[in-house]
Amino acid sequence: PTVQHLLLGWDDTEKRSSSTVDDGAVLYLFLLSTTGVGEPTASAKPFYKDLMSMERLALDDNNHEDINHDNDKLPSIRYAIFGLGNKVAHPNHYNVIGKQVEAKFQQLSSSTSSQFQAALPLTLGDDGDCIDDDFDKWQDQVVDYITTRNREQKPKQSENEEPLQEKKSKDEGATAATTTKDATSATHVEDNGQERNLWECPGARWGKRLASGKYPFLRLELPSEHDTTRQQHPHHHYDLLDSHPEWYHNSSVEDSETKVCRFQVLNRRNLNPNGAANGLCEMELSLSHLGPHEAAYTTGDHFVVFPRNADFLVESYEQQLLCELNPQAIVSTTQAPCVNESPLCYRYPKGISLHDTLSFCVDLSAVPSPQFVRQIVNSNPHNNSKAKIDDYKEQVASCRRTALDLVLEYEAAPYLALEDYLYNLPPLLPRYYSIASSPYTIETKQSLLLTYRPVRYMTSQGHMREGVCTSFMNHLTDGSTIVGQIRHNPGFRLPEDPQVPIAMIAGGCGVAPIRSMLEERLVMVQRHEKTAQDYGKSILFLGFRDPDDVAYRELIQDCLSAGSLGEAYVSTDASPVTAQQTDGNDISWHCGNVTTGIQAHGQALWQNFEQGGHTYVCGGARNFGAAVGAQVVEVIQKYGNMSSVEDATAYLRTMIADGRFQEDLAN
Repeated sequence: PTVQHLLLGWDDTEKRSSSTVDDGAVLYLFLLSTTGVGEPTASAKPFYKDLMSMERLALDDNNHEDINHDNDKLPSIRYAIFGLGNKVAHPNHYNVIGKQVEAKFQQLSSSTSSQFQAALPLTLGDDGDCIDDDFDKWQDQVVDYITTRNREQKPKQSENEEPLQEKKSKDEGATAATTTKDATSATHVEDNGQERNLWECPGARWGKRLASGKYPFLRLELPSEHDTTRQQHPHHHYDLLDSHPEWYHNSSVEDSETKVCRFQVLNRRNLNPNGAANGLCEMELSLSHLGPHEAAYTTGDHFVVFPRNADFLVESYEQQLLCELNPQAIVSTTQAPCVNESPLCYRYPKGISLHDTLSFCVDLSAVPSPQFVRQIVNSNPHNNSKAKIDDYKEQVASCRRTALDLVLEYEAAPYLALEDYLYNLPPLLPRYYSIASSPYTIETKQSLLLTYRPVRYMTSQGHMREGVCTSFMNHLTDGSTIVGQIRHNPGFRLPEDPQVPIAMIAGGCGVAPIRSMLEERLVMVQRHEKTAQDYGKSILFLGFRDPDDVAYRELIQDCLSAGSLGEAYVSTDASPVTAQQTDGNDISWHCGNVTTGIQAHGQALWQNFEQGGHTYVCGGARNFGAAVGAQVVEVIQKYGNMSSVEDATAYLRTMIADGRFQEDLAN
């Protein structure tokens, strides 16, 4: 929508809507995420571009109609902005979209007859800290603002009318009590003074199950013979691509040139010679089933993996939290009885089993939102002795507690309905991996490579956790299939002119897109399509945990020998070397992390910057990306003879804006 459509209440005919509310009565809430290198998300780009190009807010698209007539006076626009960014990973463009929209509103307010009024101060959510906590506090401020405004506009509010904030707290505290429209279908039972609302449900083990007081009731049907036979068929693919392809298309990023389909696993291997459980792994996926256009990708592109939850985790939810339900019961497509007045829509596919819903659709490992945490903690009326959670960040988010952890600890399972989980837990989102192979090898190999590290860690409370997608990938066998999609990444590309110098900086599994770049340049030389002299100067900085973790050492040496790579500096945290060493293959080794190599060879990196070279940074966002960014600023200040960190940071921002400093960072 254009700015006029959104803020002035225009209808589809671009006329002022007859239903436009009174001046200042609408509160516009903007949730603005910053992506890439300080860019708006795809859905926000039309509005952002339109807003930034405006000199003043006008009543017509030509932006010049006289608006000084009394009948054409623009309304007062009240708004609140919540920005989504990551200060640790992206300090150079942290929440710039939210900041820029706020500044533009203020600029327009001074240049038009419309008055933009911030209902709340600009709030910047930090994903590098605890963005869920930031958002929860912002929501409370929004509710408080609306409640206060309503009281000001209705001073004679009925004494029996319940304040919005108090109603919110009560709703979060208990879900069993609800007003139904069809009382004949429900059974009200008392559980030590707590009323529980049981509804008829064929998919429940005992014919009835608990209904939520907040969310629409889902009807569960017993599986048909066809459903059972389909699941047991030897050629049945364990995914939803055939039955509900829209689930994958709705979850993926729009990309008209690629499609979501199955990819066969050709090979999966541990790149660590000792087979370490946390070592880097490589997976080869077949492209032979795709046409030339469908299989086409460019160095720097991503591969999207649609994972599923581990079987043991799904079974834990089924057996310990939802034991009253048949896991093979089908979420019915027929209209369920109306249990409450909730307008919420069910966001997962219908016509599939509860087991498949939990396996493919819901992120069971996610940290629950602050709102759901309050609901879990307060749902059991007999747990008054349990310690309450008053610091979400420290007691839940930082220690990665899941809904399963909290429900078991607070013995809340009997008081939470299926809908409470499905409407509160986030959907299971696809994961993005940089393609590690060069597209120039497709003709001979008909495959692509992914490089990943299995995620395993112990929480501060002693619970073992595994990454959803890396665990899923690590259990795949040769010949099995995964649902995936090639996704183009135009913001991460080698320069068109091979003479342009390049510097590549990567850590851990961030080596994946670097491998693709190295392989592309090497293949071109081996095919005699390019010579070493055709390439500009190139520098490689890599960082790994220990010498055995160094992946693709042979490829790096081949590139050095062929001249497609100029210099290579590899750092390891647990290296036996105590100082810089160079082995017979001309790879320079350092003891430390990747910033150690950058610091030791900062002059070479600075020359790359000054010669108009392109720099590529790949790895983890929070630690690696932040450390490299800080070290790069230090190099710029030192070798550029700049008087302040601010000047060096401005230099880096210019490179980013010019597309000469490209990051491919992820958490």
